[in-house]
Amino acid sequence: MSKILTLFFVFSVLSFAKAEEKKGDTGDGFAKAKARSLSMMEERIKALETTKACIKGAANREALKKCHEAARAAQKNMRDDRKDMRKERREERKGKRSSRREERRGKRGNDAPPPPPPENEDEGEE
Repeated sequence: MSKILTLFFVFSVLSFAKAEEKKGDTGDGFAKAKARSLSMMEERIKALETTKACIKGAANREALKKCHEAARAAQKNMRDDRKDMRKERREERKGKRSSRREERRGKRGNDAPPPPPPENEDEGEE
């Protein structure tokens, strides 16, 4: 059963990748995301290699414990950096959305009220 689920997962990922490939998403955003992913991956690999060297050089439990603490601290720093990056990207997207919204309002005219929200027919039945 697990083999079937594994195969299903692999094929679904491959088909999703094919669909993305067909879209032709090779724009500037894709290049930035790819570069960001690669740099984060390199950072994680470097931290793992540092931890590995520390563990290999540990002579006793205290030294091993310090290696693990240093590894946890490095992971926390990387996680905090990723959170900050996500927050910056979120703010950037928010700014783009608000500028597009202002642009659309400008096309309608400053005196025109915003369009009314669509009415839901199911609200009156409760």
